[in-house]
Amino acid sequence: MTTDFLQQSYQTAYQAEDATWKVLTEARSEMLAAAAGKVPSVTIQKWMSEIEGKPRLDTLSPGSRKILENLSAWCGSENLSRWIKASRDFSAATDHAFRAAMELKAGGGIKSVIELDGTREDGELRRKLISIATRINPTVELHLVRELYAEGPALLNSGASSTDRMEVAGMHVPYYNMSTVSLSKKFDPVDTVYHEMWHSIEPVLTHQERAALRSAFPGDHVMTHEERTAVAFANWATIKERAPNQQVSRSFHKVNAAAAQIKSLFGSRRVETIFHSAFAGEFGERMVKGFRKLGGRDHFLPVAAKIAKPSPVQSGNPRPTKRSVRL
Repeated sequence: MTTDFLQQSYQTAYQAEDATWKVLTEARSEMLAAAAGKVPSVTIQKWMSEIEGKPRLDTLSPGSRKILENLSAWCGSENLSRWIKASRDFSAATDHAFRAAMELKAGGGIKSVIELDGTREDGELRRKLISIATRINPTVELHLVRELYAEGPALLNSGASSTDRMEVAGMHVPYYNMSTVSLSKKFDPVDTVYHEMWHSIEPVLTHQERAALRSAFPGDHVMTHEERTAVAFANWATIKERAPNQQVSRSFHKVNAAAAQIKSLFGSRRVETIFHSAFAGEFGERMVKGFRKLGGRDHFLPVAAKIAKPSPVQSGNPRPTKRSVRL
């Protein structure tokens, strides 16, 4: 396939994604408006999220049927039908756009994707996020989505107070070397992409680097060591990104809850040196070499996934947190 064809294919796909997102947003609003005064809006949003999160938007299982019966009674059958169709259309369009982007990246290079993403409504932000991800880890597959939900035990590793389905800022899946970042205005996508990119380069950290980071950011009953390190790097990198001419360490201390500890750690320069290496893309180069050494992506990723597997949550009940949940 020619690059022109791939570019046209991706452009058509993301235009469909943008259009179906607007329709879905309107359909959700209509559902909420119809239920106003009958049940709290948070209840409607919760049940819509439950259905939208099911594989292939399942509407046939007993649990789904019960939810849909309630939604129909509260919102009306016509609104319900429009919302289900809009949800399915958006899901299909999103999958198509992601595949088209990956095909364009493979056939025309990442610059082709960045150029086209720059023409979208949120193009400047998309280009920035892709550029950050490419600089830190050229091997990662970055998926930018309108919103992102997750559930299960992995949420506890990130400091969430429960395993219930909730909206999250991002996630990284080591086995596929894929990071997903939400563009929702509820979160800071720049901070999130740095957080997920840190997770993506964890497999190539040396034993000495791991030891230094584990000493600096030990896990506790709220968050694992890996998550605390990713949060710290994202804070540090976001400040460096937005204030490149300022003293990053000084700004970082102000926003980190453990300011005194971090100041002491950064006094030795070891942690900050590691963060600088990640920010500059040195660990990403290690990922590239790892791909080549082990014969490509399919051979490298299973090994990397085992290395990067998060440690289990330590005993104790995680405290509720107001920060963005990222996996």
